[in-house]
Amino acid sequence: MRNEKGQFVKGHKTWLGKHHTQESKRKMSESQKGKSLGFIPKMAFKKGDIPWSKGKTFSKQYRKKISEGHKGQIPWSKGKKLSKEHKQKIKLVHIGKHYSPKTEFKKDHIVPKGKDHWGWKGGKQEVNCLICKKTILREKWELKRNKGFLCSKECKSLWMSSRTKEKHPRYKGKWETSDGYVLVHLPEHPFSDKAGYVKEHRLIVEKFIGRYLKSEEVVHHIDENPSNNSIHNLMLFPSHSKHMSFHHKMTQFGMTNPIKGQIKDRWIPILKENQ
Repeated sequence: MRNEKGQFVKGHKTWLGKHHTQESKRKMSESQKGKSLGFIPKMAFKKGDIPWSKGKTFSKQYRKKISEGHKGQIPWSKGKKLSKEHKQKIKLVHIGKHYSPKTEFKKDHIVPKGKDHWGWKGGKQEVNCLICKKTILREKWELKRNKGFLCSKECKSLWMSSRTKEKHPRYKGKWETSDGYVLVHLPEHPFSDKAGYVKEHRLIVEKFIGRYLKSEEVVHHIDENPSNNSIHNLMLFPSHSKHMSFHHKMTQFGMTNPIKGQIKDRWIPILKENQ
């Protein structure tokens, strides 16, 4: 329904529920061929045209609707490569333009260099590579943090290999793991790992009872401190299940008299077997 001026009346429901025929759709399609539509890239605005939205401000709700409406759409420029000439044209168009009043102060602003820059931290200084002694430049603030520098990946790999295991300057024949257990480098031991290490508490028990421990035997720390490997703090169990049942009794009942007696007489049956 149209008014006297020929405009459509808002809210009129004359066409509600009706559909165009295939013939009508074909005629409309042919009539629109070659006409300019601003939102289609192939039929973009001509040079000098003023966009209908210029100077208008939109509410947050309206902008949110537009954002949701464009979700999932593939940009027309996706996958297209711009030529160097086209990029240069875009660059020249944007030179000297400031689109935000917040950045207006940057128009004639010159960024200071060197010592006058606000991020100056003392400049660079010549240092020697730890491996090949090559002269390299490093920032002065880095010199306070690091004691030595490396010039390349090759030098870094050589430096790392010179500090592994027993080659490390702090190596004293033992390593302490992150969970507190002490490892001793003893590659000739029959139960050492691939790197040649054995847990220290197992070695101490083996020395005390006079034989190698079996793989299923478990050594328990009475005070639950894995780095305290004194023989007075160690206890041997024949299997993992026996060790876990002892832990369950401790958590459930605490340090009872039967458990105290078991700890006191823990070495008597084992020493009798070895005699």
